Amino acid sequence: MTIAGSSSPLPSLVHTVGVDEEEPLLGGNVGSVVRIGDTVRRSTGPWMDVVHELLRHLEHVGFAYSPRVLGIDDQGREVLSFIEGETIGATHPWPAWAWADETLVQAGRILGEYHEAVRDFRPRGSRTWHLTTAAITNEEVVCHNDVAPYNLVFQDGRIVGIIDWDLASPAMPSWDLAWSAWTFAPIHTPDHATRLGAPLDIARRIRLLCDAYGLQEREGFLDVIEQRMHASIIGIETQAAAGDEGFARLIAEGHVDRMRDDADWLASRRSQWTAALS
Repeated sequence: MTIAGSSSPLPSLVHTVGVDEEEPLLGGNVGSVVRIGDTVRRSTGPWMDVVHELLRHLEHVGFAYSPRVLGIDDQGREVLSFIEGETIGATHPWPAWAWADETLVQAGRILGEYHEAVRDFRPRGSRTWHLTTAAITNEEVVCHNDVAPYNLVFQDGRIVGIIDWDLASPAMPSWDLAWSAWTFAPIHTPDHATRLGAPLDIARRIRLLCDAYGLQEREGFLDVIEQRMHASIIGIETQAAAGDEGFARLIAEGHVDRMRDDADWLASRRSQWTAALS
């Protein structure tokens, strides 16, 4: 393993970690997650090496919201630092902090800080990510790809962590922001939004997120969100057809059907929301 932009190998940071009492953590649709003491153990795959490079880069540059890589345990699971705080879990409706304007503003600001933190993270050559094998282009950054309320750790009125980095891969920064707009606004049909306890003033919240992130050019941003929606649907269906149980479960639980409804809802409100963003 090498540091991006360097030909010098990293000293091995992989070490055997003993197993203690395991506490299953909620979530983890595409992999099992447990807590042991101050660590999190996750099943992983061939994308682990480059994701660990990413997390070590973030630690090196002082990005405060990502877990730290601690090694591999004797079951072959990655070991990450546990970030103390509240997560959404399986609660319905979601807790009030998930939909607070201040949370939305913090998320937009932190996403912008993250993109700045990875500007100089340039993994060499074609690398294996969770959903693709690709090299990073000059215009891209390594996106988290799932910065959403359910992947936040919240404490005392503020976001203290972002979790679930397994889906990270190269993409345009707007691709990351589009996903966050979809999940934080949120761009859901009214019945789904009500089930989650979400606000319905979608256009205002998209604009608030863009303001916090610092997005200057907003023409066409709704198009990017729509493309992101359809790409996500195709990605889940492709992974499920290839035998991935986690993605198959997302389909069985109705997530893909709701995503299609979201895309239709966006299409039906496009002109109204475009005017509100300009």
